[in-house]
Amino acid sequence: MVTVVTAVQCMGGIVSVSADETSVSEKKTRYEMTESIGKCNGQQGYDGWYYYSKNGDSGELTELPWDESVEQASFGKGGTPTISFIHMTPQYNTSAVLAWKAPYSGTVTLKMTDDMFRVSSYDGGDNVVASIKLNNEKISQSIKKHFIKGGILCIIISLIFAIYNYDIYGYINNVVQETDIYEKYYVDPSTAKISFNNGKRNIIHLYLESVENTYANTTFGGAEEINYIPELSQLAKNNINFSSNDNIGGSRTIDGTQWTIASQVSQNMGIPLKLSIKSQKYDNDTAFLPGGYSLGEVLEANGYINEFMCGSDANFGGTSNFYKQHGNYIIRDYNSFKENQEIHQKTK
Repeated sequence: MVTVVTAVQCMGGIVSVSADETSVSEKKTRYEMTESIGKCNGQQGYDGWYYYSKNGDSGELTELPWDESVEQASFGKGGTPTISFIHMTPQYNTSAVLAWKAPYSGTVTLKMTDDMFRVSSYDGGDNVVASIKLNNEKISQSIKKHFIKGGILCIIISLIFAIYNYDIYGYINNVVQETDIYEKYYVDPSTAKISFNNGKRNIIHLYLESVENTYANTTFGGAEEINYIPELSQLAKNNINFSSNDNIGGSRTIDGTQWTIASQVSQNMGIPLKLSIKSQKYDNDTAFLPGGYSLGEVLEANGYINEFMCGSDANFGGTSNFYKQHGNYIIRDYNSFKENQEIHQKTK
């Protein structure tokens, strides 16, 4: 049910309003206020039109009776507020209210058939106020209410998607869980006795960014129907590979080992890189896990010359800082290649 309310407070006005309604059967009927008053002599509800006064303090609506002597809805001759064929006149702190209710459900088109304007006004008047209600609720309020409901629903759906898609529950579980793995199995490499009985050999340790065993097919223990890393899969299958299961499972990923520098730290030191929110950046003036002891330090202590090589900026994420402090690595990265003219200056 659609209701149109036009209220005039503290002013005189000339108004002509009409409403076109299209029913479910597409039948169109025009309801004109001026015609309605002429036919019914101000009968409340005729053609859906109603005439009220509205108290400015309580907001209470009171039906205006029809005064035939002056052909208007008012409280007696000369009384205000009034509503007639062509004008609406309020009273101090009391509005003249013209309302129309759609007589049946359907599609309603509302329009002004003539201009509405003020004839005179009083100080502090509120001009002409018009509102539209759907099922006895203002359209603006209804839209706002449904917008809030829709926003809350979108937030809930987004949270569910994020929790499921990014395994937030698993991440939180990894962060809060406790383990005694280090008490049971961790050996401080700085105190361990390491020997090279069969002679020293060169060691090449390759890191592949954003490559994981899930890219393999299920036959090799991956997650895909098609094996996207067939050569790497076969290489791992034919040689020694460290796995968390009986296939090419790779290491078990725990919190503090999932991103670039954290992965390199965990593979070199055997510990995760867990940083406090208040931790400073690992720049050249910051100690990078000073209590840890890495593979690079073991090699350096046994006469090896260590070198770290990458095709990007090694300062990113504190990478160069880690290798300089743990193994005294020579850093060869994109910047050093350009500086030494080992690559073209325009190479990116």
